[in-house]
Amino acid sequence: MLALLVSLGTLLTPAALAQAPTGVNIQDIDAFLQNMLAANRVPGLSVVVVQDDRIVFMKGYGQAGGGRPVTPQTPFYLGSTSKTITALAVMQLVEQGKVELDAPVQRYLPWFRVADEAASRQITVRHLLNHTSGLSESADSGNSNLSPTLNEQIRRMRSARLTAPVGTKYQYDSQNYRTLGLLIEQVSGQPYGDYVRDHVFAPLHMTHSLAGSGPARDLAQGSSQAFGLPFPRPEKFQPASQSSGYIISSAEDMGHYLIAMLNQGRYADQSVVQAQTVSQMMTPPEGINSQYGFGWLASTVAAVTKSTHNDRIVFHGGSLPNFHSFALLLPEKRLGFAFLCNQSGIIPLLTWSQNVKGGMINLLLGEPAPPSPSYSWIGWLLGSFAALTLGLQVRSIVRLPQWESKVSRQSRPIRWFRTLVDLVIPAAVLSGVGWREPYTLLPDVTLWVLASCALSVVRGIAKLVLIVPQKPPAFEKAA
Repeated sequence: MLALLVSLGTLLTPAALAQAPTGVNIQDIDAFLQNMLAANRVPGLSVVVVQDDRIVFMKGYGQAGGGRPVTPQTPFYLGSTSKTITALAVMQLVEQGKVELDAPVQRYLPWFRVADEAASRQITVRHLLNHTSGLSESADSGNSNLSPTLNEQIRRMRSARLTAPVGTKYQYDSQNYRTLGLLIEQVSGQPYGDYVRDHVFAPLHMTHSLAGSGPARDLAQGSSQAFGLPFPRPEKFQPASQSSGYIISSAEDMGHYLIAMLNQGRYADQSVVQAQTVSQMMTPPEGINSQYGFGWLASTVAAVTKSTHNDRIVFHGGSLPNFHSFALLLPEKRLGFAFLCNQSGIIPLLTWSQNVKGGMINLLLGEPAPPSPSYSWIGWLLGSFAALTLGLQVRSIVRLPQWESKVSRQSRPIRWFRTLVDLVIPAAVLSGVGWREPYTLLPDVTLWVLASCALSVVRGIAKLVLIVPQKPPAFEKAA
């Protein structure tokens, strides 16, 4: 029982409780998170809440792997929440006069090209920051087929087709922020990770954060979920995607970062950007149907939750195969929060993770604690259905002798057709589909489909053996 309690999180310190912001019940937040994580078997999560210029609550829940409890200092991969930090780094260079927002990218990376030569000359730094370059995930194979280095990744974009005229449409594409990462390197003369360390992490006292040089020491163990149960899975560092998704940070460090964003670029006695720059980063472009500023999405509470509050929010989330994170600010309320988790996948992202986001917003606004539903029934349902369907397939293989007797009275074309259907379709599925991405997002469903196809192929081969006429032995011919 003690181990179970430890796995669900450490007790709140008196200091954390004493710093509770006005109108926010810290005990309710803690109880809500503990219940949500316990009900959904979440391996580990770290949370921070900030108000004005201070951290008012931070706590780790669950396990970081290897018997280590999650703490506010445990490092996690941020996923696409990294883009907010890349945008901040670019805007520092803008303030220094080293980068112009409306200058073409080719001013800083002269060899930069996409498939359209004319469009290559038109894409500006601002377009990359706003995701309005015309690039999209659907038209660039480099999005998922990553190169060994950031430089190689951007050079391979020569084949990327635009799916909208430059500057006319918001289309989220991580290639924009990978290009910005290389631009930072070119302009600053430093590797991306070194620049972020010196100009963002150091002044904000983000001592457990890392960018660009592989996994951090004591990094949380990543995990996925299969049939409602978490299972550990290593997260491979991708150098070509460091500026768009592979920054590492902790809840405490993200608290420092959010404080700077709430306080016009200042944390303690350090300023990382000017006040007007922070405002610009959180403002979407005019004349385009977009909520995306420079690394931050802007909306309202009512638009993203069932609450009637109409407070402005700015936020960004991130998801990798085995980690996800979320950061949000209520600028007018002078509040914000972030959470980091060592589990990802479609089902967690669409279920309990959404409840944590909405619940935290409501609790920060002083509303009652929302319910903490369990979504374990989804795993039980998938597992039961998978076991039933695979069991029926095994049964059909075992009963093939009866099948042979039954179809022996059918015409040869019908027998061949039914056999080939069992064999050709699943074989085509097994050989013609790239299974890496489905396995990343839905490992249980992917394994179920693969096992089902494999059993169908086995059954098809067995049927083929049964219906092909056998030549009689040589001694029978002689007789």
